[in-house]
Amino acid sequence: MSKKRKIGSADKLPTPTIEYLRSWMFSPEHVNHPYPSEEDKDKIIKDTGISSKQLTCWFSNNRKRYWKPEMEKLGKCDVVEAAMGNTLAPDVIDYLKSWMMSPEHFQNPYPTEEEKAEIIAATGIDKKQLTCWFSNNRKRYWKPKMDKLRAQYGLGKSDSLSPALLATAAVYTPASDTINDSGISYSADFVDQGLFAESAPTADPVAPLPLDEFSQNFYGSLVAAEEVQPDELLDSKHQKASADNVVAV
Repeated sequence: MSKKRKIGSADKLPTPTIEYLRSWMFSPEHVNHPYPSEEDKDKIIKDTGISSKQLTCWFSNNRKRYWKPEMEKLGKCDVVEAAMGNTLAPDVIDYLKSWMMSPEHFQNPYPTEEEKAEIIAATGIDKKQLTCWFSNNRKRYWKPKMDKLRAQYGLGKSDSLSPALLATAAVYTPASDTINDSGISYSADFVDQGLFAESAPTADPVAPLPLDEFSQNFYGSLVAAEEVQPDELLDSKHQKASADNVVAV
């Protein structure tokens, strides 16, 4: 199980690896939010021998294939929404917000295909999540801030912000700084200028699930099955079909 395997259309993870990943996903400590942290990823990779890309693909596929349907079957749609909907993990939101509001990208917050690949690799989100996040947050955060800047400095819609203005105005500070709004914080400079007045409402916290019994029963049924069929990672055909269904950012 220590040997790494290349991703390919015919490549399948070994059964012990599938069992390890499923047990992690449905364990009581992870079932509410089955998104491994960087530390978790390092341990999983060390224990299983799979690559970072295989790990990312497996979790992306199987949150949809197994975890989401099981949660919905239990009536836990709020948990699904919290984990897979608009409330991405705070560190992911920090990364995306930092990218969008940085001086390099604030003028044109539309990631190229190469930049999308880099963002996906860095955050673990999939392309559809990336597309939805940028589409929503350009309207929700970026456009109002850009409009305020243009009005404040007397710029027209076709005018570009100067490098000096971008360097001082387009600043985002991750969650270690001042104002918290659903895990998002903004620099004091932006707050003082009133550029982030329209902060998003804080989502209601999702109550922890008493899922010890569920996780044991559900995962026990997987292991007890006569045959545990290994899951295929995203093959080229699946990737193409998914890409065709995603509107480009």
